[in-house]
Amino acid sequence: MDYVIDLTGIEDLEELHGMLSDLFELPKYYGKNLDGFYDVMSSRNDEMHIVVKNSEKEDERMNSYVERLKDVLKDLEHECENIVVTFES
Repeated sequence: MDYVIDLTGIEDLEELHGMLSDLFELPKYYGKNLDGFYDVMSSRNDEMHIVVKNSEKEDERMNSYVERLKDVLKDLEHECENIVVTFES
């Protein structure tokens, strides 16, 4: 299944994790953090093509967090045969 993480208009961590939770139908216990996101996503077996769009943020703190998210997604792609990640501008 294709999933599009479009970061247009995402300005804070609450919005980001709310979007990820809704998009991937994450359980409430994932903790709204990147470690929890990795743990939940790495335990899934469904085929996923994840496309990340509009990841450049003007806010330095948010841009740094998005870079960490991208690293987590790269780790998932490397570790999980069922996950393919594409980054678009």
